[in-house]
Amino acid sequence: MGFTQQDLNNVKSALIDLATGKKAVRVTTRNKTVEFAQTDIDKLRTLLSQIQSEVATANGAQSFFLTSTSKGL
Repeated sequence: MGFTQQDLNNVKSALIDLATGKKAVRVTTRNKTVEFAQTDIDKLRTLLSQIQSEVATANGAQSFFLTSTSKGL
């Protein structure tokens, strides 16, 4: 079972709490609870990115990279 919009909201809320000075937060995703401290903020950001990608894919959003090139003239 994949991540849900509620999982995404939980992680966003936890990230905000850590960024505003809370010492530790608990996040429940996929029926599993994990505690993050301020030193784990990078791990929480990585989890947020993973969940955002999975939720967007589940909702039918396509991801792509737009590139631009030139000859430099």
